Amino acid sequence: MKELLKGVQEVSGRSVPAKVAWFVAMAYVFLWVPDLDLLLIGVLHHRSIVTHSILPALVLIAVGRRAGAAPIAGALIGLAVHLSCDLLSPMVGYGQVWLPAPVKTPLGPLSYLWLFGNALVAFVLARIIAMRAFHWGLGYGLILLVGGATAVTYGWVNEGSIAAVLVTLLVFGLSLIGPLRRLGLSPDMRAGLARTEQAVVDALDGASRGLAQVSEGIDDWREGLERSKPFHEQRWALEAVADIAENRVAHRRKLAADPALAVAYAEVEQQWGETEAEPDFSQGVARDLLAVPAAEAELRDLQDAHRAFLADLAVRLARDTDVADAFGKIVAENGGAWVLTRLSA
Repeated sequence: MKELLKGVQEVSGRSVPAKVAWFVAMAYVFLWVPDLDLLLIGVLHHRSIVTHSILPALVLIAVGRRAGAAPIAGALIGLAVHLSCDLLSPMVGYGQVWLPAPVKTPLGPLSYLWLFGNALVAFVLARIIAMRAFHWGLGYGLILLVGGATAVTYGWVNEGSIAAVLVTLLVFGLSLIGPLRRLGLSPDMRAGLARTEQAVVDALDGASRGLAQVSEGIDDWREGLERSKPFHEQRWALEAVADIAENRVAHRRKLAADPALAVAYAEVEQQWGETEAEPDFSQGVARDLLAVPAAEAELRDLQDAHRAFLADLAVRLARDTDVADAFGKIVAENGGAWVLTRLSA
């Protein structure tokens, strides 16, 4: 095998984009090569041991090594992805790996071992050969990205199984155990990993502190809402009472100005019963929020804003004594007579 691979070198003068293009193109071409056994069904069986192995890539290495390392590495990726995806098939019937004619006998459960072993070897050979065509970072990245993309093409799109993508990446990950362990023995690599680990720890600490600050901010926001809630509720209640009082006065004046309308209204009211009861504002108007001890600056600000609101409401009611009387009656009925004193003060 070493002698066979020794002659696989990158074509001199070929640009990196050209090598990447050859790599991707051959990966997709050889993704479908194992199924060429369907064209030779008289001699081979579907999922033949001849085509469902690294043999097609070895033939390419033997007769087409002049094509360069990038196309051969891509071809091995395509084969590895196809074989990895086939691991998900139940090993019965056509799902098994078959020996060629004249035997035409399936391997049965050994088909799993055959497919896995050939897929793993194909990924290992693809990595070794890709390193002769690309910088190690680009080589590993291409193997991972193109392997994942071809796994999606064949496993998810063609076979309808997202698990095929995961199986392919698992086999690929196993093919990297050896190189990663060797890299780990390097002092520079260990130092780099230590720096990376420290950077990750620092990043996690920073994220933790950031989350703590966000949590504190959320707690402060919630406390602010709790402080301001009764003030907003009371303002809404008092504004609603003022609107009802104005509507009630306007309604009475309209009836007083038109006796015929008043008679008709009385008849309708008698026919349909009492009008809908007014909303209960007792919880909104009965709390003396200004009498609460303002121990915090936020609470003092809320009380100051509430004083300004009550002053504006007093001005509004002072414009029409009838509206003020109706307002007072509604508030008194809802247990908030103290408001009238404060508004008139």
